[in-house]
Amino acid sequence: MVKEMKEQVKVFALGGVGEIGKNMYVVEVGDLIYVLDAGLKFPEQEMYGIDHVIPDVSYLEKNAHKVVGVFITHGHEDHIGAIPYIMNKLPQVKFYTNKLAYLFIREKLSEKGIKNLEQFELYDETTLLTFENSSISFFRTTHSIP
Repeated sequence: MVKEMKEQVKVFALGGVGEIGKNMYVVEVGDLIYVLDAGLKFPEQEMYGIDHVIPDVSYLEKNAHKVVGVFITHGHEDHIGAIPYIMNKLPQVKFYTNKLAYLFIREKLSEKGIKNLEQFELYDETTLLTFENSSISFFRTTHSIP
């Protein structure tokens, strides 16, 4: 008889729900954390002196040893804008991204004086990433960036 273990899966947002921007979702599978996107939101008119609003990543900081990686879906600011901040808060975390989004991210990081891009790994629609308790595959979509 084979005993099957089932991992508990939790999905929740750290930003991006009910608003435009600040997209960041967390998927916990067992003890591992997978993060989807790291976006920013542009401030409301009454937010004087604020350049942009980013997700609260204190949960990720407390659980940094469980974070497998941040998976970027595409290159819009509301999905990549908080990456420089996240890199600072979670320096050991790997970022997985497609080539086009990577080019936007690289430019953004260059503007902030960040030259080290060792945390980034590119994927395409043929990539299969296998982790301790799950596998992740990708598919091609079209999403315009004017």
